[in-house]
Amino acid sequence: MRTLLHRLLILLLSLPALATLPALAEERERGRENTLFQVSTLDSLIGGAYSGRVRFRTLERRGDFGLGTFHRLDGEMVALDGEYYRVRTDGRVSPVEPCETTPFAAVTPFESERSFNLADAGTCAELQEAIEDHSLPSDVPLAIRVTGRFPKLETRSVPAQSEPYPPLATVIADQTVFDLYDVRATLVGFWFPETFAGVNAAGFHFHAITHDKRAGGHVLDCQPGRVRVDVDPAPKLVLNLADGRADSPPGRRCSR
Repeated sequence: MRTLLHRLLILLLSLPALATLPALAEERERGRENTLFQVSTLDSLIGGAYSGRVRFRTLERRGDFGLGTFHRLDGEMVALDGEYYRVRTDGRVSPVEPCETTPFAAVTPFESERSFNLADAGTCAELQEAIEDHSLPSDVPLAIRVTGRFPKLETRSVPAQSEPYPPLATVIADQTVFDLYDVRATLVGFWFPETFAGVNAAGFHFHAITHDKRAGGHVLDCQPGRVRVDVDPAPKLVLNLADGRADSPPGRRCSR
């Protein structure tokens, strides 16, 4: 099995460029914002690293589109059009306070470079095949937005955990599943090449939020109706591995 270090070396070799934070600022000044900012790695999350590392006010400066989770895994995060939302296990959707923290997230300033419409993809698998036909092959991550009607959308959220944190597989076994029918929603997600396995999820990963902002979560399955697909390649990655737990002491009240 490849080690995380090995995977990171592959990542360095597979990206056209690995941006530093100052470089990201320079790119923004030049108007080129197709950079993906990621907190931690998927392997770390799978292993139980759920303590918040980076505040959401930092993520808001790095991207208006993305997904992730929260300190202690208290729900699923969806970022769309510059607004950040939390979907809890009781199904409630609420805005995220900038002072809250995340152990894992990926965000980008989304600007569609390719788009197409689908009349009826049928299943999530067929939707993904259509995206592959229109957008792949690719050797860089893709940010993907799918907007429209879904006769059925199956999502989930996970509860908050206490230390010592269990592995993610144990947490998912206690997930809450939501069956949503005939909703208008947006899928917010990414596609990563296989060489990124361990850094992020290889293949497709979507979170969802309904247009009325009343439901959403991590997408388990879907039946797309008439939808529009927008794709934005992200050839640069900023990977933040800093341990910022001291920045958000447990029990401290979070306030804007």
